[in-house]
Amino acid sequence: MKNVLKVAGFNFNKLDSPEDLKLLQFTDVKVRDSKNFLVSSGPFYEIIIYNDLMELDVKSSILKEIENIVKIESKVKQVICSEDNCYLLHFDGKVSQYNVMSKLSHPIELSLKTSSELITQISATSKALFGISSTNSLYKILPTVDLIHEFQKHQKIKKMESGLEHTLILTSNGDVYSFGCCLRGQLGLGTMSVDEPVKLIDALGGIKIIDISCSAFCSIAVSSFGDVYSFGWNTNGQLGIKKVTDRCKQVYSLPEIVESIENELDPIISVSCGYKHTILRTEKHKLYASGLNNYGQLGINKELNEIDEFREINVEGIDKNTILCCGYWTTYLINYVQN
Repeated sequence: MKNVLKVAGFNFNKLDSPEDLKLLQFTDVKVRDSKNFLVSSGPFYEIIIYNDLMELDVKSSILKEIENIVKIESKVKQVICSEDNCYLLHFDGKVSQYNVMSKLSHPIELSLKTSSELITQISATSKALFGISSTNSLYKILPTVDLIHEFQKHQKIKKMESGLEHTLILTSNGDVYSFGCCLRGQLGLGTMSVDEPVKLIDALGGIKIIDISCSAFCSIAVSSFGDVYSFGWNTNGQLGIKKVTDRCKQVYSLPEIVESIENELDPIISVSCGYKHTILRTEKHKLYASGLNNYGQLGINKELNEIDEFREINVEGIDKNTILCCGYWTTYLINYVQN
């Protein structure tokens, strides 16, 4: 039995009808024989990292000239796709960059506080690449290396996520910090400003958050009780909140609990966001989707442009080992073969 990759959304792999750019339901994609692979996608390309084969595979249904297979020097822990660049965090703490247009890759020079310090997580906005280090420090890595914030020793960083202009950081004790642009309320601070430094989201104080994710201009947080909190710009219903006609009222600058999900017996445990869509996962391995569906990225098997409330997706084969992740216009489900 081989690894399984299911994809809904943009048809990078030319499945079903090669001329159709939409996969309206989760469809199996053939992957190479590798025990460990990572997948992500930008606005017009898809990246698969095959760690066993030490290769990076780039493909696109739009720009054939960018399709390429690149050798990588060390195994990859995390891959982030932006508009033209793919950022790789390697298990040895090194960070590298691959440009899909020029087909050039190179290591990124890191000047950290100490020589023993390593980058353990990365995330990227449209203008900057950020990294969390082994000493709980937050760095801006590109365009220049700068130390932004130092967390306390007891504040172990669990996860960092970025949208186009903002970033969220989740600590192991359930606190959420945010920084960056807040013009669309995406930082959850109750303010509307151009640039905010690293701040604790007070509105989530006393609530243990277990997962976070960011779409382009909004944020989602999941609590230990299985509740979902949304904030930011609800342009396409990606907050799971009913849209209103007044554009000014589509912005939620403070976290709003999503009331429409009936999850008392099956709580939400994780979330993943694409550019303008959100996928939730429950304890019993059900999926709920909301937001933009222009390429079928919600996996609901219907020609709907968007949904402004969370709706269950009918998909089989999800268990505790299934990995859920979203690209710009896609949703991925990965099942590794367990040896």
